[in-house]
Amino acid sequence: MLRTLTKLIDVVFQAPNSGLLMYTRHAFSQFTKPIFTDAVEAVKDIPSSCTILSGGFGICGIPESLLRALTCTGVSDLTVVSNNGAIEDVGLGLLIKNNQIKRMISSYIGENPDFENKYLHGDIEIEFNPQGTMIERVRAGAAGIPAFYTRTGYGTLVHRGNCPIRHDKTGNAVLLSKPKEVS
Repeated sequence: MLRTLTKLIDVVFQAPNSGLLMYTRHAFSQFTKPIFTDAVEAVKDIPSSCTILSGGFGICGIPESLLRALTCTGVSDLTVVSNNGAIEDVGLGLLIKNNQIKRMISSYIGENPDFENKYLHGDIEIEFNPQGTMIERVRAGAAGIPAFYTRTGYGTLVHRGNCPIRHDKTGNAVLLSKPKEVS
């Protein structure tokens, strides 16, 4: 009986105290009204050059219908926060293939040859973050906390700077991270 009363749909909500739009998959009963019932309607107001957060890993738990709908909108220059670089032709992989993502904030590139190729040829920027640090950044941002301290990365390229963010077409690093302030 429970199976007939619930359905999984992708939903969009705005994080409190921030402009961050979050996308998730949620089970709704037939008595609960979702914010959007159509993926295209849910993503139609997402502008170019904004930051989006996408959950899941690879193909598990991703808001696939929302990401597929986003490929049809024509938005570009997106900054995407996700723990991985997806796989080819699914979810974020579609946005990468369509050149809609300008920058990824991620802890794992994954095995997506499109993503790797675009990164090494300067078509996409990446900011590497350890998994726990990335999640804390999301939590802190949603709570309105502007900064926090973590020892992760101390003494590494992430801390000292010079971590490659963007490459040129020949594979040379042209944009390097800046040193982080520690006091």
